[in-house]
Amino acid sequence: HTGPRGFAQEREALREWPRGSLDLAASMPELIADDEASRTLILARVEGRRVVDLSDDAAERAHAAAGRFLARLHAAPIASPRDPMPIVEALERRLDGWARACGHELTDAEREILDRFAPARVGPFDARVPCHRDYTPENWLWADGAVIVIDFVQVWAAIFVASIASLGFFGIVALLERKLVFWR
Repeated sequence: HTGPRGFAQEREALREWPRGSLDLAASMPELIADDEASRTLILARVEGRRVVDLSDDAAERAHAAAGRFLARLHAAPIASPRDPMPIVEALERRLDGWARACGHELTDAEREILDRFAPARVGPFDARVPCHRDYTPENWLWADGAVIVIDFVQVWAAIFVASIASLGFFGIVALLERKLVFWR
């Protein structure tokens, strides 16, 4: 790892999150060793095909399995949440900061949308859960009917939708049916 934050986040995810669920451990690479001084992680080799390279039928099954993994991940206990601030308050502060920073660029209609979708009004954002902030098919392998999730650099406790934001909002998953497995 080039930076300490990514190293620490990936190490914590690979060390702590599988402990809460054997189902998670079976779908993640095993952390064999780590060295903080060099920011090095040694992981067990995982076999599988990249989900983005699968046929449509296999890709459908892989997306469904990825949705089930994400549900298990979000249900896993967080060993040590670092931020004692309630999630709604943290999100409200972030939204206020964004609105102040770009307020001169926003139309009245855009400000109304931001206000309408403020975290305190949308919910359920009452708790942080383990989130994989780069949860895309590029980070899933398909092996023997199971999905293996890789690349845990951008992981931390957040609201559950953080894991699927790139799927739903940036169009990474092209087919609507595949997107829907993450809301089941």
